[in-house]
Amino acid sequence: MEQIFPAHWLALNHDMRERLATVFGIKRSASTEIMNNVIISDGRSVKDLSVITKEAMQEYINDTKEVNFARLWEITQSKALGEIAPAQVAPIMVPVESITPPAPVVDEKKINPFRQLTKKESEVHNILTKNANDTKKKQK
Repeated sequence: MEQIFPAHWLALNHDMRERLATVFGIKRSASTEIMNNVIISDGRSVKDLSVITKEAMQEYINDTKEVNFARLWEITQSKALGEIAPAQVAPIMVPVESITPPAPVVDEKKINPFRQLTKKESEVHNILTKNANDTKKKQK
């Protein structure tokens, strides 16, 4: 393999193709072709992909000692993945103070729907019922 063909190119995921297209300045000479919900071509031809040369990959990976085209292609993909993956898999840092503890698990067998409400529960129930009734009146 001394050249990247559209079949090799389409085997890459979309993010990888877009990253490598940016890195190597790969243009589209045609439009995307889809058949039976399968991408047949993303618009990049053999000629478009010909800009991915040994020299271009060596420059991108900063390694002029490696001369095997297939190995250069593997290293190129690996470097590109490292450039796109951190944004996709970077952990979201949340301050500990902002984490709400989970609600306690209640054993449903111990819930008595006929129990007497506490004074506080009764007040909350009355407020919620009043608000719901007021909202219904406004809607009419």
